[in-house]
Amino acid sequence: FHEMSESDWMSLVNTNLLGTFKITKSVLSKMLENKSGCIINIGSISSERAIPKVHLTVYCTTKAAINMFTKGIAVEYARRNIRCNCINPGIVSAGMIKEYLGYPEARKVLEDRQPLNRIGEPADVANAAVYLSSDEANWISGIILNVDGGKSASEG
Repeated sequence: FHEMSESDWMSLVNTNLLGTFKITKSVLSKMLENKSGCIINIGSISSERAIPKVHLTVYCTTKAAINMFTKGIAVEYARRNIRCNCINPGIVSAGMIKEYLGYPEARKVLEDRQPLNRIGEPADVANAAVYLSSDEANWISGIILNVDGGKSASEG
């Protein structure tokens, strides 16, 4: 962390936090006009704890801020029939980690650390989003849903 520049810090703040702010702000006017809406933010289980040996302080910080932002929006707009929730994925076979998972030894190490003994798939996160945006979840707002194969439950 001590070697990180302010511009590197702000780059991730702008991507994760300011990006979430801008997207939310852009959809709220239409939701207010429609008198309903559902916002689903994407966080990370890294928002709940620091990760030893991996220097992700700014990443964890921005994702924790998204959790609080989610709760704030949920409370502020609840009386206007707008719900806001956040999905915190664990290790998912997508993005930056997908290449790493191409190494069988690396994949095995990560799978062995997962209570459900597998790496998450993008569909696992998508299915959670489908549920949260459905009528079946119309009384759910302000939650942080960990979609991580039980990892957060096993490590606290």
